[in-house]
Amino acid sequence: MTQTISRLYTSHSNAIAAVEELKSSGFAEDAINMVAPVEGTPDDAVAASILKGGVPSAYVPAYAAGVGRGETLVSVQAPFGYAITATGILENHSPIVTDLPDYGYEAPKRDPAAPLSSAWGWKVLSDNPTPLSSFLRWPTLSTKKSPPKPDSELVDDPAPFSKKIGMEVLSDKPTILSTHFGWRVLGRNPAPLSTRLGWPVLSRSQKAPATSMGLPLLSDNPAPLSSRFGWRLLSDNPAPLSTRFGWRVLSSDPAPASSWFRKLMS
Repeated sequence: MTQTISRLYTSHSNAIAAVEELKSSGFAEDAINMVAPVEGTPDDAVAASILKGGVPSAYVPAYAAGVGRGETLVSVQAPFGYAITATGILENHSPIVTDLPDYGYEAPKRDPAAPLSSAWGWKVLSDNPTPLSSFLRWPTLSTKKSPPKPDSELVDDPAPFSKKIGMEVLSDKPTILSTHFGWRVLGRNPAPLSTRLGWPVLSRSQKAPATSMGLPLLSDNPAPLSSRFGWRLLSDNPAPLSTRFGWRVLSSDPAPASSWFRKLMS
């Protein structure tokens, strides 16, 4: 759907400036119509020129009268969502204040073969390579038009990669890629990557280690760490830590550790 916005100008140069700003703002040239007074032009020809710009027929006589007085009419068929932009541009160039409505609405022509284009007022066929970007005024990546490269054209070769590197397409070899490049598939080296990079393996011994950090890995001692450091496992002392450091277990002192530290430092 498009909205036709029209303005009359007493100054012909102002009308031309409005048209130029519409074009520079992205409005299509065929969506902009300017009707200037020409001496001797029949009234029906003036009316036809105004209708060509999308002005509803109900408003044509009023605009034709303005053109007859020497005023210039500029109208633009703005796509949906761009009516406010078009109105602002026309208002920037000092139009005449009239009693005519700000927006003239025209029912879009419906084309069943291209319903979306006809609803939005888009041309079905166009020589614009990027119509959406042009419509939304988005920059494209490049405006350079160059023919496709010879190697990007369509080919009838079903296996171009194999042909490129000289590999057979069908083969009874189970490891065609390794064979082609001379790679060994199976080897007797249990650590081929370490050998290739010169890294030492952890151990060549196939026996499990018996100790770690000086402690036997297998032992019948249920508490080897406590035995090593001489710690008692079970005790009848309910507060062995407090007893060891001389702390009272139950006390009215709200900060026994602080009191103990002050006593220690005195």
